[in-house]
Amino acid sequence: NDYLGNFKVFSNGNTYNLEIYETPNYEVGNELVSYYNNIGEWMVFYGGEKSKLLTVKPKKQYLKRNVLAYVDFANRFYVFYKGKLTQLESYEPARVEIWDDILVYTDFYGKLWGFVNGEKVPISDNIVLGWELQKECVVYYDLTPAAKTVWHKGKNYIYDPTIDVFNRK
Repeated sequence: NDYLGNFKVFSNGNTYNLEIYETPNYEVGNELVSYYNNIGEWMVFYGGEKSKLLTVKPKKQYLKRNVLAYVDFANRFYVFYKGKLTQLESYEPARVEIWDDILVYTDFYGKLWGFVNGEKVPISDNIVLGWELQKECVVYYDLTPAAKTVWHKGKNYIYDPTIDVFNRK
């Protein structure tokens, strides 16, 4: 907000005047800004352009680094990534995690899905009991909790402590 009350964004060497009034509520990612305008619409600025996402505040929102995701009041789950809005599900996921260009969530049945570099991809084939996102890897336990699985760039690697050469006594 400048001294005249204009809401401005500096991006890629340019200054953009987004609104002609102060905007106290905004969030910033790596290349995007989300904010509410003076009539309560939820806006996003990306790539030199601003767009309206919703006419009201979303039910839930997640913004981290390059990914903006949200749930609207009809419980639809969306992701905004590199200027494109994609509806991922028609329900609110139980859990959502984001890291750089990857978003991971649990579906109705307990399986894991990801949104990776602009594409929806399956991560687990089975129901997952626990999981965590670590950079570009998803570490999860399915119905066989003795075996840990690591998903990385579309491939699953199963860790079995009985054959781990570093875990032998």
